[in-house]
Amino acid sequence: MVKRRGGGEPVAYLVGHKEFYSLDFKVDKRVLIPRPETEQLVLEIIEYIKSASQADPQRQWSLCDVGTGSGNIALTLAKNLPKAVIVATDASRDALDVARENARLLGLADRVEWFCADLFASIPSGRLFDVIVSNPPYVTGAEYESLAPMVRDFEPKMALLAGETGLDIVARLARESAAFLVDGGRILIETSPTVIDGAVQAFEKEPYWSDTVIINDFASRRRFVSAKKKAANK
Repeated sequence: MVKRRGGGEPVAYLVGHKEFYSLDFKVDKRVLIPRPETEQLVLEIIEYIKSASQADPQRQWSLCDVGTGSGNIALTLAKNLPKAVIVATDASRDALDVARENARLLGLADRVEWFCADLFASIPSGRLFDVIVSNPPYVTGAEYESLAPMVRDFEPKMALLAGETGLDIVARLARESAAFLVDGGRILIETSPTVIDGAVQAFEKEPYWSDTVIINDFASRRRFVSAKKKAANK
């Protein structure tokens, strides 16, 4: 392990797990290591749903985590929102194997429905969610080459790189996710300060969205984008 660490391998891969939102997640080279910044993305959703539920305490919320990786977002939401119905997708079968194992280890195996899908490809037509959340790839081509070796050389490339502009997946989410949201439903995504303006533009140029806003992370960096689906007659 010392030799592997000396070669740059991340500690989380060496020990095989990483804490996220006070839960312990199994991680290995099949999945991205959960980052502390993403905890705020989860917190934003939990607070939004708890606030909105005050008017309708019996409402059953439906959520979709796109690009779930280790399952850290979906499973943390399942743990903290026990009445919510949660779906998670990932294009990598290997990543979903890790996510399912985490669900078993956390005692949440019956709380999340998993789909191997490129974004929404395997989700039945007509299925709608109240909230879609995603921590998609958003690293640009230039940024990828300059990443720290312990990230670039060990974490899965498909979970990091999103074309030369870093917006390939974000732009698709802006185009495709509205079809899977109820009217007035929300999408929240994580990006980076270097691409967030382009992410906002991707949502603003589509006709489906209103109230597109940037949310700062705890370090006051422009990190998250939230948008609301317009009603069909708007």
